[in-house]
Amino acid sequence: MTEAVNEAISNAHDAITEEEDADEEPEEPKDDDDEEGDDEDERFGEGDWDEKKHPRSHGKFAPKGSGGTSGKPKDKAKGKPAKTQKDTPSRDSGDTEDAAANRPTRPEERHKNEDGSEKTPPSLPEKLTPPPPRGESKAPRNAEGKPVTGYSANGIANTYTGDLVEDALGKLQLRNILPPGKRSHAPGEVKKKGSSLDREYDHSGHFFEVKTVCVEGSEYKAKPKASEMEDKRRFAKIHQGKAGTMIVIMDTDNLAAHAYWRDGIGAFAINPKKMDDWNYAGSVQLDSDVIAEARRKTEAGKEKRKGKAKA
Repeated sequence: MTEAVNEAISNAHDAITEEEDADEEPEEPKDDDDEEGDDEDERFGEGDWDEKKHPRSHGKFAPKGSGGTSGKPKDKAKGKPAKTQKDTPSRDSGDTEDAAANRPTRPEERHKNEDGSEKTPPSLPEKLTPPPPRGESKAPRNAEGKPVTGYSANGIANTYTGDLVEDALGKLQLRNILPPGKRSHAPGEVKKKGSSLDREYDHSGHFFEVKTVCVEGSEYKAKPKASEMEDKRRFAKIHQGKAGTMIVIMDTDNLAAHAYWRDGIGAFAINPKKMDDWNYAGSVQLDSDVIAEARRKTEAGKEKRKGKAKA
């Protein structure tokens, strides 16, 4: 009888977490706020980085070979599209496939610390104070002076900023728990499954709504819709986990991404002068060549659109 009950519970959970195939391209990542402000520019300079206090990939929290994947990179040996996170299970250490890829873990799948205690997201003791937002958006503007949609405040198209963030999140051991090729559950699924969260730290049951912002923006704030907040909390409850908010600050000029998190879902903002409510998860060094390529592709996209407009 016990085995039958357990099997029924497992089947019910599988129905909730069942992945759906999707051929459409992923939607563009959430954009940061492009509004301009008057905040003083106190950039965290490259020469000021203390590697011992603020390691870029924070050592033990960034296993070798970890990292997000995005796009369709070419396999140089065969000239074929290489597999990406969309169709390849994520990995813990590079040689073990993740059975929980693209979905939240179940309680029995969760990792523990060596002493058997609950695994929690990193909260580094020496908290790095983020550079204040500059309020100097580089996003292109239309004839009316309003920011053009589809661009981050750093001037890079959202798609390519999203690629940079994917890599940073992977190095911080934040695994993708969204269905392949989708940003969220369909409206008809939300009532049953809740509103999906973006990432889970390792296999810990700590789920995060991730907001990406840029130092060129006017503020560092997560602004989920009021109607979504309760659905996101319910998503975490259904999967017997904890919901949190993570803000990733992109500083492409200084080749850095800084990640901060706190418990709960809400309209939370980072104030560099008051960080008591935020945990510092670590920083990741960005690749200058990858950023340059993202900017090149952004400019190519602009020219392509101009050509279509003239035609």
